[in-house]
Amino acid sequence: MTLFESTLLVCTAVALLWTKALDVISTWRFIGVHGESNPIVRCLFDKAGLAGGIVIVCALYLLILAAQLGAVVWINSPWFTHGTVLVGSLIAFIQYDVARFNRSRRPSALTNFLLRFFMRLR
Repeated sequence: MTLFESTLLVCTAVALLWTKALDVISTWRFIGVHGESNPIVRCLFDKAGLAGGIVIVCALYLLILAAQLGAVVWINSPWFTHGTVLVGSLIAFIQYDVARFNRSRRPSALTNFLLRFFMRLR
């Protein structure tokens, strides 16, 4: 892995962690237990409470991120590294959009588009 690829990977990981933190903070401050629109997370919040649900979501998120970064280092393929950076950047952008719109308690245009897109896949 080149220095440039390593730098991209680190920047992507930092962006993912930063935007997840923004999402968690905005969920805690503005959304709460009953305002969550994700049905899986809403069920988790109902069972574990807001704080417990956030801890579980963050732990799973960190585990998945660590596993993905470990796979990138283990496989050591430029295609896999660049794919991870691309998908990670998209996820960070979506998380930022969600955190930004949590304050208004309504979904953004991007969230509405993604919901409609995935509903057509079913």
